[in-house]
Amino acid sequence: MFNLLRNIGSSIGIAATSALLTRNTQIVHERLASHIVPYGGQIRLQAPYSFTSLAGLTALNAEVTRQARMIAYNDDFKLMFLMTLSLLPLLLLLRPQRSRSEEPLVME
Repeated sequence: MFNLLRNIGSSIGIAATSALLTRNTQIVHERLASHIVPYGGQIRLQAPYSFTSLAGLTALNAEVTRQARMIAYNDDFKLMFLMTLSLLPLLLLLRPQRSRSEEPLVME
């Protein structure tokens, strides 16, 4: 029963983390892409990134997606760290199970 619950819990955790990663990647991609403007922004585009060709736009989009995915991974790991840190005190409530050989003998 313990293994079944552990497997179900890990499957739910993996699915939730994957969905969060996809969602965060899309949000961060939109935020990063909004700062790239063709007319004199803070970003100076160099080769192979260009607004004038399809290959340049594709390369620029791929770079923005790569950066957005990295930020989303960092956010996911930060969330997992905080969840682990918050659940750590629950370990104090767990006691190891004693086997029958370890039980104290009672003399009557």
